Amino acid sequence: MTTETQERPTAVYRFYDADVRLLYVGITYDLGGRFREHERGAAWWKHQRSALIMWRPTRAEALAEELDAVQHEKPLWNVSGTSAMPRPPRRSRAKADAPRRRKEPARPSNLYRLVEGILGTPLADYVSARRATDSWRTMARDLTERTGQNVTHETLRGWFAGRIKETVTVTDRPAVTA
Repeated sequence: MTTETQERPTAVYRFYDADVRLLYVGITYDLGGRFREHERGAAWWKHQRSALIMWRPTRAEALAEELDAVQHEKPLWNVSGTSAMPRPPRRSRAKADAPRRRKEPARPSNLYRLVEGILGTPLADYVSARRATDSWRTMARDLTERTGQNVTHETLRGWFAGRIKETVTVTDRPAVTA
């Protein structure tokens, strides 16, 4: 890892379930990308209902906070930094015996793909980069102006509603100067 990468602001994120139990703690530079990875492959993702995101000035600070959180807050699903692999929540016998329905993944709408194509960047990255400072209405207005497509705030929220239902963002990310 380069010195430049080590000095980048890094997010420490925590996911909670409906009972506000800590499910998972992680760090990343790219929230949108990392959350998509969790959504595709993490068994705990379907249980998450809220997230807490805090930015740290360097990766080293974020890594130290993550390790401390894993050791002291004891998230249910973290493996790295623990002495034993945690157990997933148990399903009742009746549920375990019931046939499972396959849920087809939601496919992006034509408008979603069109907006992404015009932007030239994944829409999830655009939203994750702006969500801490901009409202859904502001982002929708900006997307409409940039792409010439009518993107409403309801549509924009609908596209991302299943990913994080309630998001609490606390940030102390340093201001980025251009």
